[in-house]
Amino acid sequence: MGIALAWALACAGCTAPPAQLADAGSLAGDARVDAPTNDALGRSAGPGLAVDQLALTGEGALFALLGSALINDFAAQRIAAGQLLLALQVDVGVDGDANVGVFFASDSDDDPTDNFDVEQPERLIVSTSAFDATGAPVVALVGSVDGDELTATGSLDLALPGALAFAADDAVLSGTLVSGGDGFDSLRDASVRATMPALAIASVPNLLIDMCPGDDLLDLMVNGCGFLPPAQPTVDVDGDGLERFVTGANGVIDLCIDGDGVTELRGVGCVNDPTMADGYTFELSMHATRVELVLGE
Repeated sequence: MGIALAWALACAGCTAPPAQLADAGSLAGDARVDAPTNDALGRSAGPGLAVDQLALTGEGALFALLGSALINDFAAQRIAAGQLLLALQVDVGVDGDANVGVFFASDSDDDPTDNFDVEQPERLIVSTSAFDATGAPVVALVGSVDGDELTATGSLDLALPGALAFAADDAVLSGTLVSGGDGFDSLRDASVRATMPALAIASVPNLLIDMCPGDDLLDLMVNGCGFLPPAQPTVDVDGDGLERFVTGANGVIDLCIDGDGVTELRGVGCVNDPTMADGYTFELSMHATRVELVLGE
């Protein structure tokens, strides 16, 4: 179980995100939409939801501070510019079972100002490569809808251009579906929660290195700095107790203590040892608005 996080802040010139994620069915009681063999007919994949608000949050103040300092404004700019279009499509069965497809989309008219108009839903393009050979979504969460409340779990692999990327096999999506017409007008008060292993955090450069010691984001988190309080892992992934990290004089982690409290790994790079499996709770809060999804290359 885990979530890998990496920033690609150098992507100032990013255009449309790659369509590498997936689509699932559309409406309550409908069959799942199958991928066509080609896009010659411009077939519609049906009503969907596009994320118009995305923010990094989490347990306590740490991730909220990281989000406000490093991520959230940047993601908002990419969404507003049409460079970050993350789409969902929700298929709810008569028994309340739900499948949620997740994928990247591109703007059909290259005009980002009309991407989130619920009265005139924008047409967003999702690639047929977002489906496997059977027509099923490459990435889909499975869950249920109770009343208007959606809960779905599964694996996600998101590479959000210009903002962040993560892969998680313990993701939990929740939120309130607002019905409208033949689909859903919005998904509100939504979030995706998962576990971010320490090793994944250590792969992210310390973007505040001029102000805060440490080579990477894990160093920064363990040290703390100014408005960021020090933070040790909070999720015991491997069930042996929580691991702890200690930094040296230069602010770089050079001592890793296993969850048994006895085993110690010394030296820079000790976080790369597979026994250092623990991590931190990660959360993305979001809101999504109705769009029309069209299949294409």
